[in-house]
Amino acid sequence: MKGCLFDVAAGALLHDIGKLTYRADRIDSRVHTESGFYLLKGYVDKKPILDSIRYHHKKYLIDEELEKDSPAYIVYVANNIAAGIDKIDIEGEENAIFDKGIPLSPVFNLLNGNSGSAVYKNIYPKDDKRIPETTIESNYTISETEYNRLLQDYKQGLSGIEFTPDYIDSILELNESYLSYVPSSIARDQASDISLHDHQRITAAIASSIYVYLTENNRLDFPYELLDREQDFYEEPAFLMLGCDFSGIQNFIYTISSKAALKGLRARSFYLDIMMEHIIDGLLSLIGLSRANVIYTGGGHAYVLLPNTDSAKDAVNLLDKKVNEWLIDHFGITLYLAIGTKECSGKDLMNIPYDKEPYSKIFRELSFEISKKKLHRYNYDQLSKLNTKDKGDNTGRECRVCGSTDYLVENHGDNSGVCRFCNWLEKISSAVIKDNIIFLVTDKVVENSASILLPNITSEEAYLNILKKEEARRYLEENEAHCIRVYGKNEGLIGFNIATKLWFGDYFKKSEDGSVASFPELAEASKGIKRLGVLRADVDDLGAAFISGFTRTNDNYASLSRYAVLSRSLSIFFKYYINSIVSREKVDEDNQFHLGKEAPEDGQRAATIVYSGGDDLFIVGAWDQIVELGVELNNEFKKYSQGTMTLSAGISFFDSTYPISRMAEEAGELEEQAKKFDGKNALSLFGRELDVNKSSGQAFAYLHTYSWETFVEKVINEKYRRLKAFFGDEKNSGMGGFSLLYRLLDYIKGSDMDRINIARCAYTLGRMAPPANARAEVKRKYSEISSLIYKWILSSEDRRQLITAMNLYAYYHREQRSE
Repeated sequence: MKGCLFDVAAGALLHDIGKLTYRADRIDSRVHTESGFYLLKGYVDKKPILDSIRYHHKKYLIDEELEKDSPAYIVYVANNIAAGIDKIDIEGEENAIFDKGIPLSPVFNLLNGNSGSAVYKNIYPKDDKRIPETTIESNYTISETEYNRLLQDYKQGLSGIEFTPDYIDSILELNESYLSYVPSSIARDQASDISLHDHQRITAAIASSIYVYLTENNRLDFPYELLDREQDFYEEPAFLMLGCDFSGIQNFIYTISSKAALKGLRARSFYLDIMMEHIIDGLLSLIGLSRANVIYTGGGHAYVLLPNTDSAKDAVNLLDKKVNEWLIDHFGITLYLAIGTKECSGKDLMNIPYDKEPYSKIFRELSFEISKKKLHRYNYDQLSKLNTKDKGDNTGRECRVCGSTDYLVENHGDNSGVCRFCNWLEKISSAVIKDNIIFLVTDKVVENSASILLPNITSEEAYLNILKKEEARRYLEENEAHCIRVYGKNEGLIGFNIATKLWFGDYFKKSEDGSVASFPELAEASKGIKRLGVLRADVDDLGAAFISGFTRTNDNYASLSRYAVLSRSLSIFFKYYINSIVSREKVDEDNQFHLGKEAPEDGQRAATIVYSGGDDLFIVGAWDQIVELGVELNNEFKKYSQGTMTLSAGISFFDSTYPISRMAEEAGELEEQAKKFDGKNALSLFGRELDVNKSSGQAFAYLHTYSWETFVEKVINEKYRRLKAFFGDEKNSGMGGFSLLYRLLDYIKGSDMDRINIARCAYTLGRMAPPANARAEVKRKYSEISSLIYKWILSSEDRRQLITAMNLYAYYHREQRSE
């Protein structure tokens, strides 16, 4: 990033920082632009940056004779576009109505037609591992004391910033760490769901793009371009929205067969995540932009705001060529990165005119462009390369992990017979789950580190190296020239060439030696039958939410900032808060769910996150704990999203020796069945079964699919818990037990409930009757459960729910010897 562009980006990232001082000091009567100027003056002496903070509102800008190339003009326009309105109220002005204590609202308050009233209870969450608390208490306010404490900590962070281009992403990290729960607006007549961090981040993305757009077109008279021609400029297609999407993720991740399948899956999913981050950072480096321009990354997708210039388009084309040729060289046709772009104007980004939904149109057309790329992946030269590609060591041997023959098979002790990439992935699989580590991207391998090759975008070669923090610091002190960028894991870092923190869902059940528990160990932790549970889930209708979730008939809530907040909110849930949910360490007591009374003896949930991305996840574990996790995850997400978004999930059960690729495929099929459920928001369990009752109209069908509410209230609370209360009571143990229960289950699911089968069920229920000398309480319980079962089998829906409940009960109480 060049010096002038750094001034623009830094000024935009700090332009509203005076709001902290204004809100923290009851006697500060200055407008926030003045407060910010005097705050930053103690840390930076660059006039262009300070002018952007002091004069980013029009009423002050037009009265000040600034240099014609001052960034303040750009920050003014970028601020307007980011907010999505033409007039921004100025905190501290006497005629404006502000409330310093207004808290930040969740962005979900306005999503999908919602009119929520929830607010965050703190601007400075005390526990960053727990989902921040909200309240619907009216007139809830944030104290000046809390603002003052935050301000002092923020100032301490500022003292570690050097105002040079190498530190631009450090400023971004500082803002995210301290300003993510500070509202950008405290005007009483405005929504307060955009954080100060997100508003300044999007302002910086827009400002940086405007600067490149104007300077590349030799339009250097900023007062004329952005003040005199302000309305005309909003109409210009000055921006380029880029979208990209990996194809082949499923094949890459799940096509493995080895004893270390779980570690391999985690390593592969992590590798794709960091590869996308590296690719996007490479593009930003080519254009000279910062991480502020990244609107969203996750789940193999990304959106980035760029300037609509020839140089930016050339960079995109170069990226497309280099990345996909690199993927061909190393993975053949398994992986492909589809890239599309769409020109847009400031008014498009502000969704003006909102009745024509120009913002939604950007992403609809971008999605269409990406889909076209997937249908026509390669040019002539790339197809020729694929057809003449060298086949590894030419022996025809296959990698024992992934089955590939495309690369030289190396002999490395325990890794004998694996290809180069599987060898690398094996090494990083153990390193990536450790705490206090740094991810260094360098142009050569760092000795004694777990390393793997990455696409070479801005250098001849690029390697990801995983080191402990102390080792990384020592390496950077001695080899700074070889460092391309640095990533932190689940925590912000401030320093040279810091790109971003990587949120990483890395919870795992530990073996006795501290390593990741194996599939057999996870299955062994199950109650009853020793089976693995596999959970796959993702957010329903996410694309529709991003395209039109904030569009309304009479209000224009659609803005780039708001969609960016939504993206970040989903990413942090599925990539970070997911750890405390899976571990059950931070799950609210009201949201906890148990099939039995017992909690894991060691307090650890027997589950391991294989993958958790921007909106979806894949988790394996003890089957009963996976069912419990599915319900708790849905409860937590429903609360987090204020009920505006839903999850659909598939849960399937397997022997621990079953091929992982088939586990993923079958759980994925269940997930798709849940999404086909009316209204989605559903759970599908077990798998396809012979539908002899013909209730589905098909020979084989997914019979155990329910809305989350029906599963919890009807299947579990109404039926499963009653079965458990009766059959699980030792006092009732002499009443036929499992053999009669299984026989009853066979009758219920075996054929149509005609008179004969009804009679068979009644007979079986009769055989369960307690003896004449049984206690009155036992007789009462029997009478109650037999009457309920008889009633349930006469209703097709209750009968289906009863079958599911019986299956779960049998799984939970089945002994190892009866499997």
